[in-house]
Amino acid sequence: MNENIKEEEIINFLKKNKNFLIKNSSLLRTLEFPSKWKKKDKIIDFNAHQSNELKKENKVLKSKISKILNNSHINFISLNRILMASLKIITSNNLDQFLKIILKNYNVLFGTDTINIFSNNNKINNKYKNKIWKIDEKITSKIFSNKNIYLLNNKNYIPIFFPSSLKKIESFVLIKVLINKKFFFVICLGSKDKNKFSSSQRVELISFFIKVCEIKIQSLINS
Repeated sequence: MNENIKEEEIINFLKKNKNFLIKNSSLLRTLEFPSKWKKKDKIIDFNAHQSNELKKENKVLKSKISKILNNSHINFISLNRILMASLKIITSNNLDQFLKIILKNYNVLFGTDTINIFSNNNKINNKYKNKIWKIDEKITSKIFSNKNIYLLNNKNYIPIFFPSSLKKIESFVLIKVLINKKFFFVICLGSKDKNKFSSSQRVELISFFIKVCEIKIQSLINS
């Protein structure tokens, strides 16, 4: 090794190559480690220091594992709910039953506190005026653009999609169910829990539910 290599260079090398001693573990038998050293007028025990550092690392690791397990549990619950909702929807024989299943069982099916359904179809709106709200296409085109799921929790949209539940909604999801090029529904799920829906949320299950709704409603309307 070049004798002109500075101590600082070695330190920087080890910092950049944290696995160096793992890959070259034989060095541990020849390197000398201080049992104690002085830092800010304090004598620090190396073994005690190492033990404390390991405890900190273990605590962080336990926290990460706990978070993963918690997310897995939440995802499992969400999966069961979406599958249950999909199975119930598939059994509906007409649009009345479809709406009844969702509007009466939304809390069990989705774990939310409120639900509203909107449509841009005047015929549907007039027939189900007590169940379906009318929506302006200018609003939906702005919200959904090229997507069919909205999770940004913009509070300005709460009065539009949850007019009777203003004080209750802390987070929400807007789901666009496209029936054809001109006709769509918007299913709005609201929660008192601010962490129920968020922009970082995975949307695979919601996308699956949307597809189930689209296929079922299309078959009901065309039958």
